[in-house]
Amino acid sequence: MPEIIDRAIDCQVLNKISFWDALIVSAAQSARCEKIWTEDLNPGQIFQGVKVENPLIL
Repeated sequence: MPEIIDRAIDCQVLNKISFWDALIVSAAQSARCEKIWTEDLNPGQIFQGVKVENPLIL
């Protein structure tokens, strides 16, 4: 679990996103998810190999 937090901190600093968003990305990457659905990040962005999708945009 500490490695997810370490990756989240790196993701936060490198991508200038909130720690909580970076933690979600890091947890998704750890679980080998290909994408996450969120309104909080820009759709189409890729963080740590995880693509961001917005569920409200058709």
